[in-house]
Amino acid sequence: MSPSIPGCVRIKRMEKWIGDLLIDASPPEKPKFKSPMILVHGLWSGSWSWRSWATHFSNLGWECWAVNFRGRFEERSYPILRHLTFQDCVEDMKKVIRSAAFPPLLVAHDLGGLVAQKAAEGEKLAALVLLSSLPSGDIRMALPRSLRRWRSWRIAKRDPSAGPPSGRGSPWL
Repeated sequence: MSPSIPGCVRIKRMEKWIGDLLIDASPPEKPKFKSPMILVHGLWSGSWSWRSWATHFSNLGWECWAVNFRGRFEERSYPILRHLTFQDCVEDMKKVIRSAAFPPLLVAHDLGGLVAQKAAEGEKLAALVLLSSLPSGDIRMALPRSLRRWRSWRIAKRDPSAGPPSGRGSPWL
């Protein structure tokens, strides 16, 4: 029995390699679904953050793959992380999606959600579930009323000859 989730049977995890990515695979004892569930970690974590959830969903019949982005499992990861780009993570995620025999279900958290959104473009998925994910660039976040009023006041007070606000216009300030 797992101490973290009552009634759950502990599932044996296996290492699975997709290209140069390490995936922690949790096969179900009694498979119920053809599509795997791909669990994508956030910015400051790795596949370990999904262990209890992978156990839970494996007990429900899902084959769970907890992804480790590059630099999350190597002993000396600093050189890898120093050169890792967002697009590298998106391409890695696309490799994982394409390696599934059936369209997978993606469950992603934090920055992994943004990577999953971009990787999902043009790919076949059963579903995409985002947990506290960053929005894509096309979505503007709603500002609290006090910040909207301050922003309106700031824009009205600026010198019109100075041109637009910094960059292409900051939605926050």
